[in-house]
Amino acid sequence: MKTEVTLAEAKQIIMSMGTNQSILMLASPGVGKSDIVQQIADTLGYECRSLLGTQIAPEDISGIPRIEGEGDNQRSVFYPPKLLLPADGKPFVLFLDELPICNQEVQKAMYSLLLDRKIGERKLPKGTIVVAAGNNIEDSAMVRAMSTALVNRVIILHIKVSVKEWLEWGSQIDDNGKTKVRDDIRAFIAANDFCLQYKDPDTGSKVPSNANEPFSTPRSWAALSAAMDALEEFRKNPAARIKSIYGKKVDKSVSFLQNAEADGLTEKDVEVLARGSISAQHADAFCTYKKYNFQEMKPAEYYIEHPDAIPQTSGEDLTNSSKIFERAIIFDRIQQALANPDSSSYKAIKKLGGKKIDAFFCSMPKEFMIILAEKVLKTLQQFGATETIARMRLQ
Repeated sequence: MKTEVTLAEAKQIIMSMGTNQSILMLASPGVGKSDIVQQIADTLGYECRSLLGTQIAPEDISGIPRIEGEGDNQRSVFYPPKLLLPADGKPFVLFLDELPICNQEVQKAMYSLLLDRKIGERKLPKGTIVVAAGNNIEDSAMVRAMSTALVNRVIILHIKVSVKEWLEWGSQIDDNGKTKVRDDIRAFIAANDFCLQYKDPDTGSKVPSNANEPFSTPRSWAALSAAMDALEEFRKNPAARIKSIYGKKVDKSVSFLQNAEADGLTEKDVEVLARGSISAQHADAFCTYKKYNFQEMKPAEYYIEHPDAIPQTSGEDLTNSSKIFERAIIFDRIQQALANPDSSSYKAIKKLGGKKIDAFFCSMPKEFMIILAEKVLKTLQQFGATETIARMRLQ
């Protein structure tokens, strides 16, 4: 069984021993492995030099041979790549990205680099950090089984996603004076933490079986945020944005510039970008959230503890459709939380105890009780919600 660490924990481990021990981070795609390596470099004032496993050959590690000397004293000497042994001799962060994808010959060329910090006969500058990364083999994300010799030369860290850390990172201010992730996306993920990362319900894989299907990761949510920001600014003033981005002044009478939206993004914009960035189900939920602007929606456990906060309406109340959708989303959120043991809401609901859970479910209408899935009922039984189970058996 894997012992997993968060990105923040991995960062501390790397900085504490990365100059002597080579670290290999393994995780699902898009969790932010590359980002923390750059953060480490920025913290130390180091340059970050990267090699991508899919694009390197053995000589990119060992160097190119050259004959030196004369007559019987001639010898072949390997000249190391400038990337790995810079002329200034300053320490740096060496990032070996997608290490498990490398073919066996490239992996062999890395043995001395990872264990002895040497390129041929030359050592890396003192203080240089060596860190590698790759995807989990169970996620079927272009991964080869690594040789035992390579595995034995690194300390492997299995990385898990922390919603708390991602939200904290997303709230940081970037160079443009904006948060790294939009407020609406952060609010949505805070209340729906299981949507941050895709997970196959049957296999547990973090990558969908359909190779052409977008899927949710911390990286794809951040990309969606950046895309929404870019299009929103463009919609408001296309000519000004073209001038800002490309340095070109355009005629405002150009036909495709006439569809500017003074308010920014349209519902279709959000739908197109979300469906092109994240998992379909998560995209649908986020689009509904945006459409009805439920910015103040709380996590699932809040509504179980405060059922009065759920809008009171019925399917016949067509005069206030936003309440109908809000109520439906709250109910769906509760079911999703109970079906996702990895979510913080699942753990929070469990802490409430059987009596509070019973009080909530027994106050809910019959139609809500009927749609509870069998898996959720088993969870409620484990939580000690005996009255809820008994009521269900009478339906």
